[in-house]
Amino acid sequence: MTNQGIPGPKPVFFLVAAIHPREIVSAEIATRFVASLLANYGADPDVTWILDAHEVVVVPIANPDGHKLAEQGYMQRKNANTSYGGDCADPPEAGNHFGVDLNRNFAFQWGTVAKPTIGVCDQTFPGPTPASEPETRSLQALVESLYPGHTAPVVGEPVGEDTSGVLISLHSYAEKVLWPWGYTSDPPTDGPALQQLGERLAQFNGYTPQQAVRFYPTSGTIEDWAYGTLGVASYTIEIGPPPDRLNYCSGFMPPHECLDIANGVGFWGENAPALQYAARVARSPYGQPGGPQVRSVAVVSDTWPLLLTATLDGGQQPVLAAEAYIGKAPWDGGTPLALEPLDGAFDSPLEQAQLVVPWHGAPATAGTDQWVAGGGREPQNEPVLALVRGQNAAGTWGPMHAAWLSDGAGGGGDDQVFWTWLPLMLAPEEGPVYR
Repeated sequence: MTNQGIPGPKPVFFLVAAIHPREIVSAEIATRFVASLLANYGADPDVTWILDAHEVVVVPIANPDGHKLAEQGYMQRKNANTSYGGDCADPPEAGNHFGVDLNRNFAFQWGTVAKPTIGVCDQTFPGPTPASEPETRSLQALVESLYPGHTAPVVGEPVGEDTSGVLISLHSYAEKVLWPWGYTSDPPTDGPALQQLGERLAQFNGYTPQQAVRFYPTSGTIEDWAYGTLGVASYTIEIGPPPDRLNYCSGFMPPHECLDIANGVGFWGENAPALQYAARVARSPYGQPGGPQVRSVAVVSDTWPLLLTATLDGGQQPVLAAEAYIGKAPWDGGTPLALEPLDGAFDSPLEQAQLVVPWHGAPATAGTDQWVAGGGREPQNEPVLALVRGQNAAGTWGPMHAAWLSDGAGGGGDDQVFWTWLPLMLAPEEGPVYR
């Protein structure tokens, strides 16, 4: 999904679900994520910017044959490949059934933890060889096509903040956000940066962030493979309460209502903001999560020109600067417009800042939406996005957040996002009448 009218290349957020088909909530969340992006494009500014500036690729059911069995109520974890023999339970049982565990079959550190000698009926049987299964090979080929030019990380050398791309694999259940490695307790070279983004994601859904091996050792997983062969920032999100919590929304097949009402929020409410955040930082997942987060953006139009205000949260570091871009991001040639701190100085982790937007004036180029600092453009019927970001004392810029600069609804920010429209009428000699 992307706005094909805006040329690329664009950073890619890849979401995959139902590798383990009995974990039924994963496919539901992935499908709803697709629907929410499509339904809110053009209305929600952050969603609009995500699809304008990024590619979002979703595989909602990665294991369709296994999912067909899960739809019948069977606890099928693996695919439905019966060609490896064995006296496996049929119909399937939770720990005994035909097939290969696709999330132990990827061609990276295959067989080091989940060994092929475990037995073909075991629920974690990794297959006879790396990437032996057509589903695995298809996923590997797809991911490789999405991240051309990406290479395996070199031990001791971080991949770099300019390495784009985020991959998330949805599973259930344990309320975890996991990152590589799963096959060893040694942290990867990019461990601190992977942890940084993992902790950001966990701030949205309230889950426990940790290196995957601390949950339990695994090998041949999609996230270890994607990071280990392509350097893509890769994660597993385990949705739903852990088994030690007495909660009817725990388990592989919770009631459908848990999508929306569990704990007053539901699986969707917990994870939708985390997935959007992952898409927003796909341009620089090893860098942007370390910068300030824009907690709210507001545009108030009872002034002329418009007034944009933002709240920025630097976490453990002071916010050093804030800037906005009108219509174009910096990597597309946009011009930065500096926000001014409301208290007179950027010197604390939590700052409020504002910008008087140069809305009224001659466009930089006739017939275009181009803006220049200190100039502006005539109000148009088409909405225009303002992109806001902050910089911390370490010099790291955080992710962009969007707000509309036209009549409409929506805004940007992690906590609250809103647009305030106050009717404004101008006399003809003062400018156009615009609402």
